[in-house]
Amino acid sequence: MNHGAARRPFWTRSAATDMAMTREDGWSYRVLKHGFPGCMGTLGAYVLTLDPGCVPHPVHNHGEEEILIPLAGAVDVLQSGPDVIRLSPGTLLFHPTGHQHTHRGASAQPAEFVVLKWSVPGLTAVPPDNVAFFAETDTGPEAWVERGGIRRRRVWERVPLAAGGHCEAEVIEMSPETGYPVHSHEHDLCLVLTQGRLAGLGHLSVAPAVIYYPAGTPHGAAPTNPEPLRMIAIEFHRPDARTSGQAFANRRVSAE
Repeated sequence: MNHGAARRPFWTRSAATDMAMTREDGWSYRVLKHGFPGCMGTLGAYVLTLDPGCVPHPVHNHGEEEILIPLAGAVDVLQSGPDVIRLSPGTLLFHPTGHQHTHRGASAQPAEFVVLKWSVPGLTAVPPDNVAFFAETDTGPEAWVERGGIRRRRVWERVPLAAGGHCEAEVIEMSPETGYPVHSHEHDLCLVLTQGRLAGLGHLSVAPAVIYYPAGTPHGAAPTNPEPLRMIAIEFHRPDARTSGQAFANRRVSAE
């Protein structure tokens, strides 16, 4: 099934080469993409850098959903209660609508992370608070699956989205000179490239980068990567997709 792939072409942005940095007091950001019609809402992709100890704004909530993928350093997620979530490379976090939060640079060096953020169509009220989904990409009970120089590990499944449907995520590692054949999906797929370079169908993306394939978009990877490659693959499933079963993450973090 093709969910309008011709109307929503794929895109890729590299933070290192594509976008200028905007500097604020104690933090900076790069806008990789803004206003893209994802199946879960209107999507923006950003790379944020926090200086040590910087808190860019007070604890707050909003009607957008967010996913955070750390690239370097450490960032603390402050919530409405006393619990603090520490993020560093090898973790990721989903902020649902209404989750009370802010971020604080928590390492001696600046903390850098990718933010995927989207507005929710038809949302008329923001919940007063909600819970976040936290995942560790390298540890935990979930097994690595290896085949043909590619290692994969699921880190969350069936995490519900405010617009309906759900998202799932896995970490993918590829050995040098490893690729995979051209294929497509019935869901939108966002790849966050955190290491190496990906020679995709019609693009060469260099980490850190975000690549977005709308449902039905053919994509693959040529076996030309000269070094190991690592990325987080996030699937956005529509409301009419499979939604049964228990939401799963390494750890569901209460805002209490």
